[in-house]
Amino acid sequence: MANKILKHDEALKLVYSLIASLRDGGKEKITITEVAEISEVSRATIYSKHPDWVEVRDVIKNNKPSKQLKLALAKNYEQTKWQIEAQRLENELRTCQEKLDFISEQADNVFKKLLDELHKYMYLAKKTPEQIERETNTLFEIKELKDRCEFYETEIKRLKIDSGRNTKMVPFVKKEIIDVYTETQRGNISNLDLLELTYEALLNFNRLFSKSYPPTIVYVLCGNFASGKSSWIADHKPQNVGSVVYFDGTNHTQSIRRIILRYIRNLNSDCKIVCVRILCDTRECLERNINESRIRLNTTIPKELIIKFAEIFEEVTVKEGFDEIIIGGSRNV
Repeated sequence: MANKILKHDEALKLVYSLIASLRDGGKEKITITEVAEISEVSRATIYSKHPDWVEVRDVIKNNKPSKQLKLALAKNYEQTKWQIEAQRLENELRTCQEKLDFISEQADNVFKKLLDELHKYMYLAKKTPEQIERETNTLFEIKELKDRCEFYETEIKRLKIDSGRNTKMVPFVKKEIIDVYTETQRGNISNLDLLELTYEALLNFNRLFSKSYPPTIVYVLCGNFASGKSSWIADHKPQNVGSVVYFDGTNHTQSIRRIILRYIRNLNSDCKIVCVRILCDTRECLERNINESRIRLNTTIPKELIIKFAEIFEEVTVKEGFDEIIIGGSRNV
């Protein structure tokens, strides 16, 4: 290893600093060769006749007390003290950083939970007037269904009693009507999403098909507003015994009708699904729409919407998958 080229004072301080470090480390016997190799100060320099180096050799060989050595020992002590203090501070800093990371992680988790709660309550509080009206209408419809159920239960009891007396009874038929939009929604139909209303109406099939005697046939009404769909349902005399369902809405596009078919098939693949296409001239729909009863009940449809639906109506085809298609004509509403 090449020796360092140092000035006299620098080499002297380096050698004394090394001797002090070795002594601090507990090494009592030190050789000039060892000092030269570690400090990279040449042996020729250490063996020079200069009084300072003569003293160095005497300190190494005979442990002679030296002012220079005391200064080096004191300096090493200070350096060691500061190194210990620096290490202590570094350990404290590391501990504080770990605690800070843990607290930050906990704070992030708490913040996420609070944010989730906030979103939940914001969603619950964010109810539009249409949603409130829809819930109110649902409550009225539930009450009506409850009354109808009580009536049918009474009717069933009566029929059971009569069945033992009369062998020529008329088959019992229960009409179930699912409206895509209620009477109260008709006046505000322009601001409602018909596809969303269709999905909500389809949920009613879950209840019907979960009964002990589920429907065996569903009639899907298709036609413009005020075309006579409700009248067709009222006049229709089904030949099936038990529950018969009428899904009443415009159902004016093939995509909506595909959704209806798929939903019912998934619930009951054996159920017969019949499309009832109600044909009615647009002019006649417009006239029926403004009759006295509709105006009084505020159930009229905007004129522009009836015209628009007449233009965009996608005609029913046998390829859509209905088991049967019935064509209904114009009737007075």
